[in-house]
Amino acid sequence: MSKQEKFEQLRSKLKELHYFSGLINLATWDQQVYLPVGASAGRGEQLGFLAKLRHERATDPALFNLAQELSEESTLTTEEQAVISETLYDLKKEQKKPSVLVQALADIETTTHTLWLEARAKKDFSVVATKLQELLVLKQEYAQAIEPELSTYDALLDDFERGTRSRETLERFAVIKSTVKNLLSDHLPKEHSLPRLLQLPAKTDRQMEFFTKLGAKIGFDFNRGRLDRTVHPFMASAGPSDIRLTARCKDEDLFYGLFGFLHEMGHGLYEQGLNSEWIGTPLSDPCSLVVHESQSILFERQLGYSKEFQTFLLAELQNQFPNDTRKYTTDALYRNWNTPRLSLQRLESGELGYALHIILRTELEAEILSGNLPLKDLPAAWSQKCKEYFDMEPADDLEGCLQDVHWYAGLWGYFPNYLGGAMYAAQLMESYKRTGSANLTSEEGIRALLGWLRLNLHSQGRKLGAEKLLEKITGSKLQVDPYLAYLAQGVLNQ
Repeated sequence: MSKQEKFEQLRSKLKELHYFSGLINLATWDQQVYLPVGASAGRGEQLGFLAKLRHERATDPALFNLAQELSEESTLTTEEQAVISETLYDLKKEQKKPSVLVQALADIETTTHTLWLEARAKKDFSVVATKLQELLVLKQEYAQAIEPELSTYDALLDDFERGTRSRETLERFAVIKSTVKNLLSDHLPKEHSLPRLLQLPAKTDRQMEFFTKLGAKIGFDFNRGRLDRTVHPFMASAGPSDIRLTARCKDEDLFYGLFGFLHEMGHGLYEQGLNSEWIGTPLSDPCSLVVHESQSILFERQLGYSKEFQTFLLAELQNQFPNDTRKYTTDALYRNWNTPRLSLQRLESGELGYALHIILRTELEAEILSGNLPLKDLPAAWSQKCKEYFDMEPADDLEGCLQDVHWYAGLWGYFPNYLGGAMYAAQLMESYKRTGSANLTSEEGIRALLGWLRLNLHSQGRKLGAEKLLEKITGSKLQVDPYLAYLAQGVLNQ
C-alpha cells in the first residue's frame, strides 16, 4: 500500500473509535437527563459493553502496527505527523488498560451516579459511600495500570492533563490561595452590608427558552446541538455536529442556572469549532482538558462577569422579562456577580470563593488518593476545610461533599483543571484585549471574540500541546499573574 492508502485506512479505523466514543457519550448524557431510575443497572451494563468494544478496537495490534509503520514514512505533512504522533500516544495508553477494568469502571460509574442522586435526596453521604469506595479502588488499579511509575494521584492527573503533577499543582494553588485570602481579608464586606443578591423568578420553560436565545446570539448553533435540564450541568459531545448542553433551573431564580449554562455553552462552542475535516483524528479533538475548561470559564466568567457583557445581558433580559427587569442597571448586574461573598456552594460562589472551592477539593482528593484520608471521613474533613476557608460549615452532606458529581462519576483528578482553566482563560482574554478589538457589549463584539478563538484555538485540535498552544496564541507560557490580576480587578472595580 502507498503511504496515502495507509493513512486513509488509519483514518477509517480512528473514525470507528470516534463513533464508539460518541455513542458512549450519548448514553451517558441520556443517563443523566432522561433515564428512568430503574434502568440504571441496565445502562451500566450497556456502557460497560460499549467501553469494552471500543477498548478492543483501540488495542487491535493491526491498528498500532499501521500507525507505527506510518510514523516511519519520510514524506508526511505536518498535519499527518501530528495525527500519527498523537494516535500512537493514545494507543499506547489504551494498551496499558486491562479490558476487564475498562468494562468494570464504566459499569460501576453508572451505579455510583445513581446512588449519588439518592444520597443527595437524603442528604446522606453514607448512602453512596460503600459503592464510592469500590469505585475508588478501581480508579487506583487504573492509575497503577496506566502509569505504574507515578503516584496514584499523579497518574490520574496526567490522565486528564498530560504532564500535570500534584506537587507543582499544589504549589501553584498555594500562591493563588494566599492572594485570595488577602483579597478577602481586605475587601469582603461585613454580612450586614452585603448587597442582596438579585433574583429573577421565571418558570423553567421560560428560563430554558432564554438560555437558548442567549446562546444562539453568542454563537452556539442549535441546529447542531440542544439544551436540556439536569441536576448538575454538563456538556456531552457525539462529534462537532451533535453537542448536548444541559442547565440547572429553579423557578424562583433564573440567575441560579445562568452562569452554569454559559459554562457548558463555552464547552459546546469549543466542540462546535473543532476541525470537522479531520473528524475522528486527534486534529479534530480538543487540545486538552485544561484548554477545554479554559473555554467554558472564559465564557462563564471572563466574559459573563465582565462589565462590558452586562450591557448585552441587560438588553436580552429586558427584552424577555421587561416587567421584572425594568429597574435593573448594568452596574447592579456587575456588582451582583463580582461583590466578594462566600458560599458553601461552588456553583454559587464568586470568583474568590470559587478558587477556594477548587483548592479545597484538590487538597481533599490528594489526601484520599495518598491514603492519608479514609473515604469514610470525607464529610468531616470537608466540614473542617469549609470552616478554615469560609468560616462556615455545611448543615448536611448535600451542602458538603455531595454537591458535585465528579467523584461519583469516576472523575478523580479532574478538579484542578478548573483552576488551571481559569488561569488559561485569563491569559487568553488578556491577549485578546491587546488586539484592540475587544468590544464585548454587543452581539457583534462577542461574535468577534468567538471568531478569534475559532481561528487561533478551536480549529487547532491537538497539533500542539496545551502550553505550546497557549504560548503560540499569547506569546508567553502559562503565567499565574494574569489570573491574579483578574481576581483583584473584579474586587477593586466595585
